[in-house]
Amino acid sequence: MIAMIANLVPCRFCKGLFLFQIFALFFGGNYTLTVNANCKKSKNIPQISKTCYNTNMKKKKDIHEFIKKRKHLIWWTKNWDGLDDEAIVEAVLNYGDWDDVQELFDILGIKRVAEIFRKQTAPERMRCNYRSDIKHYFNLYFNKHA
Repeated sequence: MIAMIANLVPCRFCKGLFLFQIFALFFGGNYTLTVNANCKKSKNIPQISKTCYNTNMKKKKDIHEFIKKRKHLIWWTKNWDGLDDEAIVEAVLNYGDWDDVQELFDILGIKRVAEIFRKQTAPERMRCNYRSDIKHYFNLYFNKHA
């Protein structure tokens, strides 16, 4: 979740005002980037994803810790750290309960889970591993909420 809040704080580049302070909350971390909209020096600041470079590492750790606690969802492997997001999303949506799904949304975000689900259930794919009732339900759910 990213929230933009206008604050009158000095820019770290030009010490001017009229700043936007961006707070990015990623999986329990709090990263702040201060940008002056009028500052020519601050135009070269890396995007928020580059500023919060360790976000993806933390996400990967969280998603794998999440699935290690739910070994019954992925019984065909012992290498839970080797699983990608797609395999975890498929297992949780197919076999998890609603609390598991909600926690998955907290870790990956509902938009990312919907993106993975839509990619996996695309009509041009030869095979779909989702049960038909699960596929129908989450199609409706993501169309409304994501």
